[in-house]
Amino acid sequence: MSKEKRLYFNTLVTKFKKSDASDESVEAIFDFIYLLEEKKRDHHETILLVEVYSLLGLHQKAYDLFLQLKTHSFSSKETKKHQKKLQELVKNTKLDTRFYYRDLRQARIPKEATILTKNDFSVTLEEESHLVKIHETINSIVVLNKYVPNADIFISADELNFNLIQSYIVWLGNCKQELIDFYNQHTFDHKIERVDEKWFHGLDVWDVEIEIKEGSIYGNITITDYFNGNLGFHLETKDYSIYAIEYDPIL
Repeated sequence: MSKEKRLYFNTLVTKFKKSDASDESVEAIFDFIYLLEEKKRDHHETILLVEVYSLLGLHQKAYDLFLQLKTHSFSSKETKKHQKKLQELVKNTKLDTRFYYRDLRQARIPKEATILTKNDFSVTLEEESHLVKIHETINSIVVLNKYVPNADIFISADELNFNLIQSYIVWLGNCKQELIDFYNQHTFDHKIERVDEKWFHGLDVWDVEIEIKEGSIYGNITITDYFNGNLGFHLETKDYSIYAIEYDPIL
C-alpha cells in the first residue's frame, strides 16, 4: 500500500472530525471506500478499509472483512497488531452499534413513481383474503423515493381493486411533503423537533404492507430514521393520507 493512501485517509479523518461529520466529509470517505472496494488489495489496504468501515460505524462489516486476512505471511510484529485489532473489532461488534454513517447521494436523486398495470400482479386466495403479488420481473417499486425490493412488499385485499392498488403505489412513491408536514405538525414519542427534506432523504424503507379493507386502502411501512440515530418507526396511512407515526426502539 502506498503511503499516499494512508496520508490521504488521515486527511479524510481530520476533515471528518473537525467538521462534525459534514455531508461533504462523509461523501469523501465513501468515495475512498468505493476506490478500495473495487480494486485488488494487499493486506495493508484491507486493514485500511477495515479502519474506514470502523470510522463510519460499520463495525460488523469491518469485523467480517478483517477475518478474511491471511495471517500466515505476517511478521511477528504484524501478528501482534492483528490480534489487538481483532479484539477491538470484537468489542465494537458487541456494542450497541445502531447508528452508522451512510452515503445519501443516491437518496437525493428524484425517482419516478412506479406505474403498474393489472398484468403486473398475480393473485392467490387464502381463506377470505386475496394475496396480491407483484411479478418477480419487477425487481423493486419506489416508496418514499426509495427503491424497495419486490420481496419486501406485501399486499392483501378483501375485495380486489387493482386500480386502487396502482394509484396508491404511485402516491406512495414520493409523498415527501405530506410526510414532512405530518411529522412537524404532530406530537409523538422519540420524534425530532423539526424535520426537512434532508431528513426525508435519510429515511430507509424496510417493509411495506398494503391492505384493502371495506373499500379503503391502508399502508403500514417500516422505516429507519438515519437522522434520529437509525431509530425505526412505523408509518401508517389510509386512502392517500398519513394518520400515524410510531417509533419503535426495538427496530
